[in-house]
Amino acid sequence: MMDKYKIYVNHTSEGSFLPLAKSRYYEGYNFMMKKQIVKKYGSDVFAESEKAAVSAYEFRNKTLNQVKKQ
Repeated sequence: MMDKYKIYVNHTSEGSFLPLAKSRYYEGYNFMMKKQIVKKYGSDVFAESEKAAVSAYEFRNKTLNQVKKQ
């Protein structure tokens, strides 16, 4: 999403335990940001971004597999 929409996605991982207050904060923030992103870029923005990510992932794996075979 960064290249096309200038949206940075930050995946946080704090282990298996996340305090309830922090979990609710993240859920609320994500909920509101998703609404704003859809409002600005359209309802298909997440599906389009997912499709692009899958394509990039498959291309990387295909390229790496070709390099490994050489």
